[in-house]
Amino acid sequence: MKQVIPNYFNILENVFGMIGTVLWSFQLIPQAHKNWRTKSTRGLARTMFLLWTLASVFFGIYAIILNLSIPLLIQPQLFAIIALFVYIQCFYYDSSKFKNNKIKSGILFVIISVLLTGVEVGAVYGIRYANSKDINWPETIIGIIPVVLLIIGFVPQYIEIFQAKRVIGISLIFMALDMSGALFSVLSLSKFFVHFHFF
Repeated sequence: MKQVIPNYFNILENVFGMIGTVLWSFQLIPQAHKNWRTKSTRGLARTMFLLWTLASVFFGIYAIILNLSIPLLIQPQLFAIIALFVYIQCFYYDSSKFKNNKIKSGILFVIISVLLTGVEVGAVYGIRYANSKDINWPETIIGIIPVVLLIIGFVPQYIEIFQAKRVIGISLIFMALDMSGALFSVLSLSKFFVHFHFF
């Protein structure tokens, strides 16, 4: 006999999901603040932030294609902007060609933002067109790409840590927010765990 999942699980799903989304949207702000405060990005792998920016763009495309809720549409866009900002900080504070040059750094930020916006808009229209022709593999690939990019993004940072033999430059608050976002996102799935338990 089927058992009905209590209604409060729906409420908890939304509350935990919203908390996780907010934490994951703004988790990089402490890292950006630390970079600004110390005027250095030493110890950070800039490639990680570029890959995370790209991953967020693909997450954004996927969210739009699936017509997800507004918070889930906004989250990848916010994360992409902040990740790109941290990526540009790596040039501004620790690159000989960009060091302390706000104009060059700002132009680089704008150019990359425009390019990635074009990619996102073009991909959304392209995938919608493909779906209208019953071609579904592009949508599947767009859903896989960001996960791969996020995972690969950690590799340059681990290499950086291995070479330095210690962790340098990473904000502990950023790490705490990242782990908390993951925890609340998992908690938001509690209804599904209960569903499997009941059925």
